[in-house]
Amino acid sequence: MKKILTFLLVIVFLPFACALVHFEGDTVSIQEDQTESVFVAGGQITIDKLVQGDVTAFGGQIVMNGQIAEDVMSCGGQVDMNEDVKGDVFLCGGSLTINGVVSGDLVAMGGTMNVNKDVKGDLKALGGNVAVSGMVSGDVIAMSGNVVISGPVSGDVFVRGGEVTINSIVSGNADITAEKVSFGPKAQILGDLTYSAAMLEPDTSAVQGTVSATEYEKKSSVPGMLFGLLSLMFVSILFVLIAPKRSEVWSDRLRSDFGWSLLWGLIALVTVPIAAVIFAITIIGIPIAIIFLALYVMALYVAQAVAAVALGCSLLPRWHRAWSAVFGVIFFVAMTWIPFIGGFVKFVGVLVGLGAMVFGVFKKKSSRRKRRR
Repeated sequence: MKKILTFLLVIVFLPFACALVHFEGDTVSIQEDQTESVFVAGGQITIDKLVQGDVTAFGGQIVMNGQIAEDVMSCGGQVDMNEDVKGDVFLCGGSLTINGVVSGDLVAMGGTMNVNKDVKGDLKALGGNVAVSGMVSGDVIAMSGNVVISGPVSGDVFVRGGEVTINSIVSGNADITAEKVSFGPKAQILGDLTYSAAMLEPDTSAVQGTVSATEYEKKSSVPGMLFGLLSLMFVSILFVLIAPKRSEVWSDRLRSDFGWSLLWGLIALVTVPIAAVIFAITIIGIPIAIIFLALYVMALYVAQAVAAVALGCSLLPRWHRAWSAVFGVIFFVAMTWIPFIGGFVKFVGVLVGLGAMVFGVFKKKSSRRKRRR
């Protein structure tokens, strides 16, 4: 938890920290050792040398082949970490691969995650598919459509998923809720097992402690899901028809600068509530704080519309923008319905949509200043 708070603080003060060692561009390749912390943003990012500080990277494809002496915070479409990290690691992206030892905690959110090396601290994962083959010295906490743990775990295991497979030694307790739970031939749980599953295929003789089962319930929320689809579709179409130029600028910004949109979205997501709290400290600032928060909530919802419109225009570029928006909303919302990964998809959609809005405003002001000069 301490490291997550540190990550949020870094995001808040990131614009000031970037002045130290800052790399950006469509293609960024770091081929020399770095003695300080590094911030990188770009389409394709490659870090081939030692970094003796933190690494903060946002981009489409990120490959880290050099050793990192401290923490790593990275978000992108594809993130490959091929060397050891001496601190904590926070990753988010579509595809995450960890081929280096993590000396601290590993926190990962993504579509597909493969943890192939050891994690000396805790492992916390949220995504579509999670595969852990390295040893975890701490606890494993995972929420995913499919979870496979084939590496030994020294602590406890807490999993919520669609299909969960344990094929290694778990030294602590295991708490599993899933549609299907299965144990492999190498599975051993030295502590207690608490499970809830529609289908259970473990050999409970592999459990040395007590085995407790609770009834598995799968709840349906179809009416709420349909309402969410229709309401977002209405807002997206309204957005395109009422503000066609703005919708075009923001959606194009998201598609052309995905990494920067993601970064600005993270900054806005964290700093606006903090600013509202600061305003609320003074009595005269309370109305401003209320307005801030109201606009913030609206922006978070509109951000989903921006992401959906951008998605639709990318998939159907020749269609009228309104029809592209309809298709984009259907596709985006359908992805958010996927168990466990859906929440991550929605989170990323909000971030990049919000970031495109903020980034677009700053870009517009910057262009105006250049024209005046």
